[in-house]
Amino acid sequence: MATSADLSAMLEQVCASVQEHMLFQAHDQLLKLDAVLEENSESAEVAAFKDTVMKEQEDLITQLRFDVKDCTSLLEDLMSDEDWELGVEKATIKTFMKSHPDLDHTLITVKGRCEVEAPVQNVVMLMNEIDLYHKWVPLVKSGENMLEMNPFDKMMHVFFNFPMPINFVMSARDVVFHGYVVKKDEDGKPAWVVNVRDARPEEEERMKRDYNFEIEEQSKGYVRCQLVNGGMHLVPHGRNKCTVECELSVNPQLNLPTSIVGLLCRKFAYMFFEMLSKRSVKLGKEYNDRVDKELYATIRDDLEKAFPE
Repeated sequence: MATSADLSAMLEQVCASVQEHMLFQAHDQLLKLDAVLEENSESAEVAAFKDTVMKEQEDLITQLRFDVKDCTSLLEDLMSDEDWELGVEKATIKTFMKSHPDLDHTLITVKGRCEVEAPVQNVVMLMNEIDLYHKWVPLVKSGENMLEMNPFDKMMHVFFNFPMPINFVMSARDVVFHGYVVKKDEDGKPAWVVNVRDARPEEEERMKRDYNFEIEEQSKGYVRCQLVNGGMHLVPHGRNKCTVECELSVNPQLNLPTSIVGLLCRKFAYMFFEMLSKRSVKLGKEYNDRVDKELYATIRDDLEKAFPE
């Protein structure tokens, strides 16, 4: 029979993996703990453990379950092309889009994959340094970090402006989203998942409670988009080469004809991957003083261990 000391040790493993941002490993450990708790559900010692020690980590456990569920769903979408329409296939870039005829609003859903001749940390840096988005992401006016809970977990805000003649029919947009980076093991080598989406109500409550942070209302002159889900899967093939898979599903808060949605998906999805491939190979000098931030240094160290020269 499991003792409270045994259970505490298992829970400590879960918490340690979360702190190392290895959420998939933490979730596997949590499932093992769940199984032991179920097997010993009649034990008074187990009941006391659940009401005290386990209760203290309730927020962490709830967040872990949600995050792994979201990341797993993202990976399933990225790995299967069923029900996706091919957008553009050119060189090492392949993009797809998905229609949503059953919805009463426009939902722009695209994904793609490409081979990048650059380190994983360069790709993550491009996506994470949001104040530099306007240097390379089409239509972005500016971006800012609103809250950094830790180097792997942030709330971010991006502003989009549209050129003529699009701006005659579509006003400027902004989007606020939660983004976090997760390390996972794939066949004994590290890989990374980046998840981005609107913050859930319970996450907003946690941020308000723990960080005194509240999401601002949409800025004057801007319409707030909804980032339904999205993210990246980054698989290294060495220190300086990786496969990048990316998905984004956005409600632009504007009903658009299907033909326009298709055109936007084809044009901008390919443009995004093309720019990502080029910029990640040769980062601009504006990134020089950011390369040793904890997030990028951790990824670089993991790659050096996994791919010794």
